[in-house]
Amino acid sequence: MPRNFFFLLLIFSFFIHELPAQISPDENKKIKVVAHRGASKFAPENTITAFLKAAEMGADYAEMDVRQTKDGHFIIIHDASIRRTTNGKGLVAEMTLEEIKALDAGAWFGKEFAGENVPTLREVLQAIKGKILPDLDFKAGNPEQFVQLLKEEGYLDEANVTFHGSWSNCKKVKQQTEELLIRPGSKTGAQGLSKLLEELDPPLVNIGRSAFSEYYVSLVQQKGKLAFVNALRRADNKRFMKRAIDANADFIQADKIDVLIGLLKERGLR
Repeated sequence: MPRNFFFLLLIFSFFIHELPAQISPDENKKIKVVAHRGASKFAPENTITAFLKAAEMGADYAEMDVRQTKDGHFIIIHDASIRRTTNGKGLVAEMTLEEIKALDAGAWFGKEFAGENVPTLREVLQAIKGKILPDLDFKAGNPEQFVQLLKEEGYLDEANVTFHGSWSNCKKVKQQTEELLIRPGSKTGAQGLSKLLEELDPPLVNIGRSAFSEYYVSLVQQKGKLAFVNALRRADNKRFMKRAIDANADFIQADKIDVLIGLLKERGLR
């Protein structure tokens, strides 16, 4: 038999393996909607107003970014600098909570939000209790102190937590508690899943736009884990959201949560 035949057969077998099975959304499953930085298209990001608006719109989780101030307080802000989302200047790590609390974190978004301030993590957890769950992106600070705060507020086994790509922080907190619902990701996508599961054994697996495929979501779920898909930036659109829904993702994070919830309702999944 010609050598070329075996070569073509090998290539065909590879593509058959990589192609995802045709999946139909599970009508009995509720895909969790995660509002990126709260309802950030409708209110200033990472504020209590944005988180409560996300709850009002029907999101299940409010994603929020956590940083620690110079004097040890955990606040909710995305950037290392306060410049973009407040009327001040400086680095979070070099400022006290009192200094940051004196700033306006809402007027940049719209005059009706003037007077909104940068909330502490504790303030947010108390404000959203019973309304929406937190999905925490821990950017900087002491991870052990952060976990202790979650424990004090009763969120240890309710909050999803990602440590900004840091596997070492994941390992630190796993030594502290096994209850925390961590969601690390693999930089090499499906190829790195085995190593991720071996080293961290997380309950959730974070899947970015570039790593996403129906095959990867299915593989994560076959391993008994939950697939957390990010429909952000260039993926924050109907086309990508539909793909994530069709793949039966367990969580979908988006800025345009109104669009995502609308699509889920159209499918009878909401």
